Amino acid sequence: MDCEAIIVGGSFAGLAVASQLRGRRVLLLDRQPLGEGQTSACAAPLVTLERMGAVDAILKVHEHLIIHTPDGVAVWPSGAPFATFDYRSFCAVVASRLDAEVKIAEAVGVRGQAVLTRDGVFTAPLIVDATGWRASLAAHGRRGYRRPWAMGVGIETEVEVDFPSGLHFFFDRSIVPHGYAWAFPAGRRTRFGVAARGMGTKLKEPLRDFLRRVGVQSGPTHGGVLASGLRAPVVNGIFVVGDAAGHCLPLTGEGIRTAVRAGHFLGVRLREVLEGTLPRREAEAQYRRFVTAQRRHYFYLAGFQIALLHLMPALLGPASRFMTRRWPRRIFFDRYMRIFHTEDGVKPPDGWRVSPAQTTALLP
Repeated sequence: MDCEAIIVGGSFAGLAVASQLRGRRVLLLDRQPLGEGQTSACAAPLVTLERMGAVDAILKVHEHLIIHTPDGVAVWPSGAPFATFDYRSFCAVVASRLDAEVKIAEAVGVRGQAVLTRDGVFTAPLIVDATGWRASLAAHGRRGYRRPWAMGVGIETEVEVDFPSGLHFFFDRSIVPHGYAWAFPAGRRTRFGVAARGMGTKLKEPLRDFLRRVGVQSGPTHGGVLASGLRAPVVNGIFVVGDAAGHCLPLTGEGIRTAVRAGHFLGVRLREVLEGTLPRREAEAQYRRFVTAQRRHYFYLAGFQIALLHLMPALLGPASRFMTRRWPRRIFFDRYMRIFHTEDGVKPPDGWRVSPAQTTALLP
């Protein structure tokens, strides 16, 4: 295939980039079939799923965040609804709308405009690294690109059990000393998980303890790395996006929305490069500026994470109750939801919005 762009990584970020390159010659590489190897809890703002055209993957819509601490329970109206969804369906629905050729191949490095894989070499003038926390291409081109000190780990199981609606977060040092647990209802099942900062953190026992406390038997588990800490968005001419570039948010661990928004922004710039309306160097500069503008948000969230989960955990209860007040919650969510916000030039698929009837059917 004579490619104009190669995207390595077929999850949220890679699919978001590819969604803006419809009509172009794009090769999408992944080391496993799309939709396999789920590492995420798969919860995101409803509008994120809408703009990816993945409404058919939604399992349940949630309008509240429920914060559990040793001091009690605080209920936060989220302002904008969130949704839990099926990862395999998400990938299938989004991929069905792409013009990209999808090939299963594991990337092991890059040389100029060539992506090196275990199944051969593929070349294109534009290359995107969306390989997740490993950053397989960027790390190959820059020593020390990965930042293990800024990463965390999470593990999750999905059980067929009913659980009260809402996205539930449990901040309790007796479960996870420097992290949190969660329970996300998803259709007829509920996802239970734990996460903590530090690549070497062992989480199987904390997960078992958490499940015992909520009276649930564990099922099969899956896990992944929370790659926060923004890294260089362009490395030796390679565009890096999503977890590969450290786009996962500190404190909350949210990475889907940021991966999709950054992927959309990057995809628009690459489309303009291929159309001849934007010089490549300007595309690189615009993407760098876009990512750099988010640094202050990451700095504040990382500060809250250190303060609340490490230095002053006793503040978690009072802070969660304070956020039940309308004005501080509204200020927080307004700023939080603006992280990586962009609609400039983004082309969502046809029929991308969820109808009121669909939303009502997915609510508890």
